[in-house]
Amino acid sequence: MNSEQKYLLNMLKQFNQFCEEYQICYYLGGGAALGAVRHRGFIPWDDDIDLYITRKELQKLKAKIKSTRQSRFCLFGPF
Repeated sequence: MNSEQKYLLNMLKQFNQFCEEYQICYYLGGGAALGAVRHRGFIPWDDDIDLYITRKELQKLKAKIKSTRQSRFCLFGPF
């Protein structure tokens, strides 16, 4: 695992902890899911983590980030 992947894994762990605390469900997708199964970690050349979340869970996530003032998390996209 390279330094970028270690950084991403740390970010994912923090995000997962937040989601578990507030019972927000998300899924690994794309290369992140493939790497978890096939490589038991990252695909060696992968440099991102793909997360999927339903619209309902996304609304919960947005509300919790805002209400808890979690500046370490931000969302980008056309939602």
